[in-house]
Amino acid sequence: MQLAPMTRTHLTAVADLEFQLAPQPWTAAMLADELIAGAHARVLLAADGVVTGHVVTRALLDEWHLMILGVARGHQRRGWGRRLLADALQTARNRDGTRMLLEVRVTNQPAIALYRKQGFLELHRRRNYYTCPRPEDALVMALELASDAGHHSR
Repeated sequence: MQLAPMTRTHLTAVADLEFQLAPQPWTAAMLADELIAGAHARVLLAADGVVTGHVVTRALLDEWHLMILGVARGHQRRGWGRRLLADALQTARNRDGTRMLLEVRVTNQPAIALYRKQGFLELHRRRNYYTCPRPEDALVMALELASDAGHHSR
């Protein structure tokens, strides 16, 4: 497996993966808009070139937002999500990011556990942030990057 910059050639595969993973999947057009807007986007590629994971983050001045993170079901629980997240965090640090923010469904316990393990703290809960397939709250979580400079994932 290798990490590579997400390009337009990956958009359909990433959107297909999103459709398999997310109740409100990102479309190829939405992903293309993020690339155009300058988001940091990476894909996890299997040896045969198949997209098995993805991460998209975007900076607003010194604060970064984790937009999406996904790993194909057959590759979950092997550290690939942690690797994608670590890459995003390192990019934010390298670009003088001070904090990474994210929203996560309150029912997505595997993701919440990953974020907590990496040092993210819960800030608050956004009621009915997600609307599909039914209204669901989001946890807003943050990781302070400046004070976290010595933290490295394994």
